[in-house]
Amino acid sequence: QVAPSHHAAPLHPADAPLREWLSKEVPEPILEPDLPIVDPHHHLWDYSAIPALSPDDLDHHIPKRMDFFAQKVYLADEALEDFAGRQADRHNVVATIFAQCGSFYDKAAPEHMQPVGEVRRVREMAAEVAADGGCASSSLCSVRLAHGIMGTCDLALPREKLGEALDAMLRFPGFRGVGFFP
Repeated sequence: QVAPSHHAAPLHPADAPLREWLSKEVPEPILEPDLPIVDPHHHLWDYSAIPALSPDDLDHHIPKRMDFFAQKVYLADEALEDFAGRQADRHNVVATIFAQCGSFYDKAAPEHMQPVGEVRRVREMAAEVAADGGCASSSLCSVRLAHGIMGTCDLALPREKLGEALDAMLRFPGFRGVGFFP
């Protein structure tokens, strides 16, 4: 069996250059199609307000800033299509672990609490998928999206503010810890 491009999901219009670039990807063989896999690190985001890159930009080193992400929107629908779409053509991803990526921050919250918004929104997306078939088919819903969540917060904060942020994140099912990326 061969897996098609990892990014076959319908993309946001701002992602058209990326779709064109990814269409050149060579499919990879699926070596053990029945092996259950937990994807230990994936992201969900919506940076659609940031201008899209041209295909030429994608062939060069892209700086590690959020405003340079080539794919502007990658939410539950896109992730589920990548993990479980056309099930016969995919690896057997059964669950995923979300890793923070600076999206969905609660800009109305105090600065030290803003990353809690990301954990909240990812948990909401995962709950929607788990609850109702918030996806196109039962095979897509078989993936436990964001079964675990790694958030972030500034570990250099004063103890009281750090504790407040961590306590808030700990209230969300699936939250497992933080990574700090200054």
